[in-house]
Amino acid sequence: MSQAALTGAGSTSAANRPAKCLPRDLCARRHSVPIQHQSAPEDLESAVAGLIEVRGLFWENWKGYRELAWMKDALLPVSGGPRDQSSGWAATLAGSLDTLWIMGLRDEFDEAVEAVCRIDFDLPGAWPMGISMRDEDVVGGDGFIPDAGEDSLFEHLPKIHELLRGGEDKYQAMARAFLDTRRKRPEWKPYHPEGFTAAKDMRYIRRPEAIESVFYLYRITGAKAFFKDTAWDMFTAINNGTRTDYANAAVLDVITVTAQLITNPTTPLQSFWLAKTLKYFYLVFSTPDVISLDEDVLNTEAHHFRILG
Repeated sequence: MSQAALTGAGSTSAANRPAKCLPRDLCARRHSVPIQHQSAPEDLESAVAGLIEVRGLFWENWKGYRELAWMKDALLPVSGGPRDQSSGWAATLAGSLDTLWIMGLRDEFDEAVEAVCRIDFDLPGAWPMGISMRDEDVVGGDGFIPDAGEDSLFEHLPKIHELLRGGEDKYQAMARAFLDTRRKRPEWKPYHPEGFTAAKDMRYIRRPEAIESVFYLYRITGAKAFFKDTAWDMFTAINNGTRTDYANAAVLDVITVTAQLITNPTTPLQSFWLAKTLKYFYLVFSTPDVISLDEDVLNTEAHHFRILG
């Protein structure tokens, strides 16, 4: 089976893009050097084998969610039950739409889009963490910690800068100010690489950051031999250590060496497993024109947006 048949996504090359873009001042500020490495032709046989394995695992997880937790936020991958944990907005369903499309699962995509249209996303009183609109206070407090909300915020800054092709200097300035502060302030020292001396959390909950990093390193450097082998080793290890009858479960302790890793029956299949982790695995084995870093930006939730111009 060919790459095109597997993805159904087609090329996102400049030849397929509209010639006109607005506003003009943003269009004028283009990259002079491509981000992606101009690599030699891919080993299509091994790439397609990787695509088939990753898409097959995604489909098995989607099948479990579709049959046992449809319209709920998440599937419990050990017991097979459903769980609502994100306001009942069917987080797995909504978050997986573009993964379904990229992987060429068009029937499943069409069904999911129809289901998403029935979700009521109205939830009064849902405010971002650390902001009080009642007190008109969006800057007060001194609790600045690198939690999920904050790291996503600062990930947005360089990506918005890229999305606008550098047309808004404020995003670069904000990102640089944060990085300078992080290097200088003592409360950030434990989060510097030299500050890590032990693993405080032994769990593996199928988060995407490791394979996301491998994806970017591979696309930017073109080091296929190392990064594709790394990605394949990661994929097989994760699947072997987390697979259940319904999906892939979290691991309580990755340090303990046992005949079989113990899975946590109460941890749900978070939406990022399908929306982000498996998407990045799939993109590693895809040809570079599938979600090209020279044409698209993957936001903090791994949804891709076309760069202006």
